[in-house]
Amino acid sequence: MKRLLTWLFLVFLCLQPALAQVGSKSSQWRSSSGATITITSHDQWVSVDVVPTQGQPRRWQGRWLRKYDLFDYKATGGVTYTAQLVNNDRIDVSGANGERFTWTKLSASNPQPAAQPYPYAQAVTARWSSSSGNVFDVSSSGPQVALTAYLKNGQRLQTTGQWISSVAFRYQFPGFPEVATCTYLRDGRLQVDVPGKTTSYWTKVR
Repeated sequence: MKRLLTWLFLVFLCLQPALAQVGSKSSQWRSSSGATITITSHDQWVSVDVVPTQGQPRRWQGRWLRKYDLFDYKATGGVTYTAQLVNNDRIDVSGANGERFTWTKLSASNPQPAAQPYPYAQAVTARWSSSSGNVFDVSSSGPQVALTAYLKNGQRLQTTGQWISSVAFRYQFPGFPEVATCTYLRDGRLQVDVPGKTTSYWTKVR
């Protein structure tokens, strides 16, 4: 019994840095989207205040999944986001819709870490094979995404899309009414959603 208590005490000491970061009354973070995040901790729940680069500030209430390094919260549109404390200065956030963000802790020595609004621009720059049978060349620089489609019928299409979040961009090919939303997934694939049509997935060729 004494040995078990000693082991539990050592585990508690190891967790102290993590507990101190998010488990404290409040802390400020900068999201890879550019937004400023304030996390306020309570015994059974957590509040998340978001000040985006554009638009109105928002407050969402979450719950601890594991005190004090794992919680989730439901944002606008009913999307649930899960936040995991990676280390004392970083939180990884993943949404049920495939969105991913990194929050970096603000401090006196690091008051405004540089935002990375397009963290997956390099990752999406490649040739992709779609589950629909078409092939796409994607190239991203800054807020824009250039796409060339090689369709199964031999047709070749080109367009320029726009990043709408840190992990998703939209595009529309000339002559097609649909606007597609392309999301970079955790497993390295691209998920393409077109309203009124089935979802397709792109796999990187090179």
